[in-house]
Amino acid sequence: MEIRDLTLTATKWSEQISVRKINSQIHDNNESVLSRKKRVRELIRTDHMAESNKKSILEICEDFHDIFYLEGDKLSHTDLIKHSIPTPALDENRAINVRPYRLPEAHKEEVNRQINKLLDDGIIAPSRSAFNSPLLLVPKKADASGKVKWRVVIDFRKLNEWTVGDAYPLPNITDILDQLGKAKYFSTVDLASGPDPRKTEAVRNFPEPKTVKELKGFLGLSSYYRRFIHNYSRVAKPLYELLKKDAVYDWKEPQQNAFQTLKELLVTAPILQYPDFSRPFIITADASGDAAGCVLSQGEIGKDLPIAYASRTFNKSERNYSTTDREMAAIIWAVKQFRPYVLGRHFNIVTDHKPLKWVFHVKDPSSRLLRWRIKLEEYDFTIHYRSGKTISHADFLSRIHKADASEGGDKEAESRGQKLAGSATNEKNETVGSEYSGNFSEPSDSEKESIIREYHESLIGGHTGISRTYERLKPYVSWPNMRRDIENYVRKCASCQRNKHTVPYTKMAMEVTDTPYAPFEKISLDCMGPLPLTEQGNKYILTCQDQLSKYLVAIALPNQEAVTIARALVDNVITVFGSPGSILTDCASNFTGEVMRHLCKLLRISRVNTTPFRPQSNGSVERSHAVITEYLRHFICHEQNDWDTLLPTAAFVYNTTPHTSTKYCPFELVFGGKPSMPGLLQRRPSCSSYDEREDFVSSLKERLQYSHEVARKALLNSKEVSKRYYDQKENTVTFREGDLVLLLQQHVRRGRSKKLSSPWIGPYTVVEVTGVNCVLRSGTKRRTFKVHSNRLKLFI
Repeated sequence: MEIRDLTLTATKWSEQISVRKINSQIHDNNESVLSRKKRVRELIRTDHMAESNKKSILEICEDFHDIFYLEGDKLSHTDLIKHSIPTPALDENRAINVRPYRLPEAHKEEVNRQINKLLDDGIIAPSRSAFNSPLLLVPKKADASGKVKWRVVIDFRKLNEWTVGDAYPLPNITDILDQLGKAKYFSTVDLASGPDPRKTEAVRNFPEPKTVKELKGFLGLSSYYRRFIHNYSRVAKPLYELLKKDAVYDWKEPQQNAFQTLKELLVTAPILQYPDFSRPFIITADASGDAAGCVLSQGEIGKDLPIAYASRTFNKSERNYSTTDREMAAIIWAVKQFRPYVLGRHFNIVTDHKPLKWVFHVKDPSSRLLRWRIKLEEYDFTIHYRSGKTISHADFLSRIHKADASEGGDKEAESRGQKLAGSATNEKNETVGSEYSGNFSEPSDSEKESIIREYHESLIGGHTGISRTYERLKPYVSWPNMRRDIENYVRKCASCQRNKHTVPYTKMAMEVTDTPYAPFEKISLDCMGPLPLTEQGNKYILTCQDQLSKYLVAIALPNQEAVTIARALVDNVITVFGSPGSILTDCASNFTGEVMRHLCKLLRISRVNTTPFRPQSNGSVERSHAVITEYLRHFICHEQNDWDTLLPTAAFVYNTTPHTSTKYCPFELVFGGKPSMPGLLQRRPSCSSYDEREDFVSSLKERLQYSHEVARKALLNSKEVSKRYYDQKENTVTFREGDLVLLLQQHVRRGRSKKLSSPWIGPYTVVEVTGVNCVLRSGTKRRTFKVHSNRLKLFI
């Protein structure tokens, strides 16, 4: 079709079509025309159309068969319009002339072939202009036989810098799409020699982001299509968590799931409908603890089809809203989001939060609710309640095929042009050189490693980090993926791994210990000291704490030898409260030696040891040490040699104070009642109200059983709360048998500075993994030892 036909009036346009039909009928008997019409009919896809429409479409395409490009056709052109690009600052005396890029010999034949074809077709003509822009080849997708085709492109970037752009307002793409509400069929026009449309294989094969920069690139792609993805903010939230300030880039299962979900949603066909402004709209809004999502749809409620999706995360203050306020905030935001559709017409709001149906009839609303009600006054709507299951909108996409994204189009051509231009000319950038050659020459692999080693490990290298090493090298040498090579080298540097602090450290999830059912079923032992020598000759305190009631027994000792500890345990604990089922201690020799082993075997007591250098494993008794020493500081004499006389009173205060975990006094859980307090609060026992001794015993037994059950539940809840708080900054690392690891030092040799000593030692080999602990072996030695995983990091 000739371009001048487009300027005809509506009447002349109809006449022109009639004339073309007559001309078409005249030439119908031409064999080549009949063959061409047949090929056009075969190439047009109409299997998705109704039969009544299919015939009309095919007829009009046959009538205008000459405007379709078929394989082998000569490209046509028009000279009715003269095209010009304004470059007022340029003329023949000031021209842009970029010297040609050097082409590989293998490409020259293809370039000549395509240029000759364009000359033969009259598309281009020889020129003596002072202007010149370089030519290059970019690959097109392979054909059916697998042969790669090439496209000739021109690098006009230097010329584009001098062009004057057209200033005209761009229409809003959303408004354009909304105007297509009643259209049934959509056609696309493809240039015969233009690039094929990008398909979606690149999205499905998008690699897992390894850096923040790569993650930002993926989120930029997915965010562009967020209008078509229901609850985009909620789905992508784990990925955006990695972009927060001071966040550690730690790719875990939540991030992987979000990444795969977004990739799948990006390559599936959205089922969004075009809006029909003659029908009422429906806004479905929902809120969770940290995000809001909404859907604009039309149709019968329950069978409505979506027009648009929107979602966002709540800010810090919004997360503290009540459930009703969060749901209301989601509605306010949804109505604002879809204001162009619903303002001035009646619409329906669907929610799964029933109280919102009556929220507008509250007689004494809060200031926030009042503000929201005022915002909604200009709208005409009805609120409908539906259960949460019926508004999930989970299956809103169906799968489509993905395609090859190997052909990059203009962007890829630009990228390739930059690479070729960079290697062929230095007219814009400074000269790139290296220590190995005067001109730009990519070093060999061995030279690359030598360069990085020299500028990282030597005295003048100083073991600087990845970015600093890269910035120091960049002015002197460059090669493709140089930063990645530096990163791989620096990460594997043994000295850096030993001497630099790792952020974050490994932090395994808290393991909750078993909670006993009765007092003194499980006890914890520990020693505190040495303290100033008392007049009775004591220097240490042996602490024994029941793990259910938290009852504390504190015993002053002259030394911390195993025999002394065993005797004190028997005299002050076992003969008073009975033999415990198990004892938890640290790994000190006075607790793990032969004396304690024989004592526990004789009394059938199970021994449990904490992980070395892990006092948190016996945290409750460690905390009691702080309480006891704080008490002693208040009342001890100036010489600090009377602490053992204050020890029984300190333990009494501890045992008669309600514990934060059980909410009971330890004394009450052990003896069945509160103690008679000395001083002003002293009270005499009242006359017994029990008629028989058996009644008292029965009542005491019931009271103890009840208090033990309540205390145990409170203790379990306290452990759960502690675990939840502790695990907020969890940084779990999975160690496996055979892994090489470095161990965080706790102590340094006497005479050595801790600040100048390597914080990490090793490497060690992991020979066994038990929960959060690892058993390590040093080199070829047979001796093994157990450590907590929090003190380890992988040795690369």
